[in-house]
Amino acid sequence: MTDHFVRPDVRQLLEFLDNLPGPKSHEVGPEGARQMMIAGRYALEFQIEGAAFYHFDFSVAMLPSDDPYQPPGTRYFIDGPWSEYGNIFYQRNDPESTLRFTTWVQDKAGHEAKRSVPYEAQLLRQRDGKLLGQDKGELNLTTHWAQADLYFQPAGGDANARLKAAEGLHEDGAYRVRFWAGVMLTGTVLPMIILIAGAVVDSMLLTGLAALLALAGLWLWEDLWVKAGQSIPLS
Repeated sequence: MTDHFVRPDVRQLLEFLDNLPGPKSHEVGPEGARQMMIAGRYALEFQIEGAAFYHFDFSVAMLPSDDPYQPPGTRYFIDGPWSEYGNIFYQRNDPESTLRFTTWVQDKAGHEAKRSVPYEAQLLRQRDGKLLGQDKGELNLTTHWAQADLYFQPAGGDANARLKAAEGLHEDGAYRVRFWAGVMLTGTVLPMIILIAGAVVDSMLLTGLAALLALAGLWLWEDLWVKAGQSIPLS
């Protein structure tokens, strides 16, 4: 019997799960997996000692194959949360680098083919609806999920130029007061002043107070970092 290819990282995960207490996993071949899977919604549930700690939802769609060069059969398409994922990225935390939007696209078709579809993307500032950048062109779709990278051109500018990250980063947002007053002033500047004063008067109380304020500022920074990244709507 020929062994099926399994990616090394997936194989490592399966071996780790098999070493845990409780029921062991078993491998199902392609034909058996196809017989078990029909169109519908599914969920992968990961458990440790019988308690679920993570659910991964996905769905399966089926289309009859209309490829004249292949035997009759059925094509399976898996969809999941990644179809709604998108991220804004720029290089090396450098505001002068190009801003890039990445998402994932797929074409559900009964045969292998490449299809070009027009697209248009706009980057709008949520506060006032101002258009910061835009891009349009064509996407080459296949039956496999593929990464699509979009680069914006400055609104009203050179069509050959690319929008820099600084154009969207220099605006103050909803967390500006907590950042400047909480992180920078209370969590950074004030602890430094108190720490210097504590060293001058040899006060452990002031030194401890400075440490507590610095820890509070660090916690607030981490909290704002997570909230700011999750506050951007995907649609």
